[in-house]
Amino acid sequence: KVANISNEFGKTEVFGEKSGDLLILAWGGTRGACRSAAESLVNDGYKIGYVHLRWINPLPDDLGEILIKYKNVLIPEINLGQLIKVIRAEYLVDAKGLNQVYGKPISSTDIQEEAKKYEREGDLSKAISLLKKVLQLEPENYIVHLELGNLCTSNNQFEEAAGYFRRCLYQFKDNLDIKNALCFSLSSLGNEYYLDSKFQLSEACFEETILYEKYNWVYYYNLANTQDKLNKISKAYENYQKAIRLNSNDADLWNNNGNAERKLGYLDKAVISYQNALKIKPDLFHALAHLTHQKQHMCDWDHIDQYFQKICSIVNQNPEALISPFGFIANPLSSP
Repeated sequence: KVANISNEFGKTEVFGEKSGDLLILAWGGTRGACRSAAESLVNDGYKIGYVHLRWINPLPDDLGEILIKYKNVLIPEINLGQLIKVIRAEYLVDAKGLNQVYGKPISSTDIQEEAKKYEREGDLSKAISLLKKVLQLEPENYIVHLELGNLCTSNNQFEEAAGYFRRCLYQFKDNLDIKNALCFSLSSLGNEYYLDSKFQLSEACFEETILYEKYNWVYYYNLANTQDKLNKISKAYENYQKAIRLNSNDADLWNNNGNAERKLGYLDKAVISYQNALKIKPDLFHALAHLTHQKQHMCDWDHIDQYFQKICSIVNQNPEALISPFGFIANPLSSP
């Protein structure tokens, strides 16, 4: 007689996808959390369905037809698993349980975390989207902020990553790992802006990076390169000098410092900078070309023939070595 009651049930309502990767099957007090999780997952593009049972004895007549349309079945319960035992026995379905037995209700986050196990690994965009949903429920959960920052960094979403790390650093001001993560995101974002010729934005990124890390020569070097593009030559020179004080063994740094000195009219200093670059890296072609051109400009002919010969040798051996038309004409050895 009890079994016959199921004949009077209406058609079972399925929220979300009517077939797909996962069906969330629930009953009792998990209704709110399950519905919230299902809505979030469906909105994020997951092929998820959700059914909430009003009775489990008897079960709806059409439940078996619904179950076979999904690859996986997840049953959240606030007990050791009453419903899952019934489903496995009645329909021979390898349903998975999500059980909470500590007197605490299952949260939407619990269900989302379990549901993600059925999705393809390595889908960072999906993972980010899910954690953003969690953050809406727990906006001051800085573990989630930190995880979002890490995921956004891995997904090359550096602007978003920087935002999450900033909020974490505000709460944990002395945490070196968070500070380094923020600096990495800002530096990567600054480099992106530089390559896109958005030099003012790039400058802002590197200036902020230096607020958190004052002893990294690369940040001063990148800031100076950006300021050079903005024609802020004096500021660029100041930051090249700071970078050199932190690391005097980079040839490109000396070369760019020499370029700034040349633009500011410090011609003797520029020659020394180019020479320092070539001491570190003798085949640094652009430093050699700048040095040779600068010595010509100053009518300093000491060793000039050697420089011309080396330029010709590099150009002949390396087709990718470029020299300006003016520099080529000014080279007395450039004629056949």
